[in-house]
Amino acid sequence: MGENPPITVEGLETIMRLNSLLRDVVSPEKALETIAEELKKIAKSDYAAILMIDESGTAMRLAGTAGLRSANLPSLPAISVDQKFRERVMSRDLSVALRFDSVEALPEAAQTAARAVGFQSCLV
Repeated sequence: MGENPPITVEGLETIMRLNSLLRDVVSPEKALETIAEELKKIAKSDYAAILMIDESGTAMRLAGTAGLRSANLPSLPAISVDQKFRERVMSRDLSVALRFDSVEALPEAAQTAARAVGFQSCLV
């Protein structure tokens, strides 16, 4: 397993801000929305979403978003993930972030939803 990146002052400030924001959160859904909002700020992006992969590693679901109005989101069932995607995500014991430079690089089942909300690239 590779080394963890060094912790920066900006990283510590983000952790402290998240800790403060999450202190009074009473539901997992609100916690994930709050984290997505902070990810959106850090990435300087228009949208952020947190996707959770099920224990079997065969499907993911949308768990929290920021910058996306629910009216703009298609109804998303769990999305089946292909072997290539599963290998990229499950190759480590840690949470991972994957960059997709085009909608076509996403698992096929996620491409329709990504196009529906106007994604051109994304970080998952």
